Amino acid sequence: MLRGMMLCGFLGVMHGVDVMSASDVSMMCGLFMRAVFMMLGCFNVVARGMLVVLGCFLMVFCTFVFGHVPDLLSRGA
Repeated sequence: MLRGMMLCGFLGVMHGVDVMSASDVSMMCGLFMRAVFMMLGCFNVVARGMLVVLGCFLMVFCTFVFGHVPDLLSRGA
């Protein structure tokens, strides 16, 4: 009885599945690959932006350390 219920459920699901042609599969594959490349491109843009921000922060930090800290140390002595 359990096997019969499982078979009826499986056939009910398979009855509701639409058949896709080969052109639809290739189109879906192309859309998927395009989405992957777009995500990788966006990741590259974000990574480059973060590197630019990190470089600017490093430049400001070095300017502060080499420009202001020796003046502060000489005033304290």
